[in-house]
Amino acid sequence: MSVLSRAEELVSRDRLANYGDPSEMFERVARVWSAILGCPVTAAQAALCMAGLKLVREAHRHKPDNLVDLAGYARVLELIHDGAPGAPCSPLGVSTAKGVAST
Repeated sequence: MSVLSRAEELVSRDRLANYGDPSEMFERVARVWSAILGCPVTAAQAALCMAGLKLVREAHRHKPDNLVDLAGYARVLELIHDGAPGAPCSPLGVSTAKGVAST
């Protein structure tokens, strides 16, 4: 099974059954991280950070699971964006409404 097929299977079946809707789960992750960090974190930013973790792990040592998870986080990010058109903050911290960096 390809990396992309396995990631889609995990996001749309396994993880969905275990953790619920990915967009809602990453909203919860973002709220927890916001409380820990003392600054706002979006669901999209949380997904990007998790993808970043997998990139760092893959750069250290190749493991097929890293690539599957990376593709899975990309799919979750797509779902977040599809479900949140016009969200006030893009994943890079730039306000889509005003075009300025958020604080």
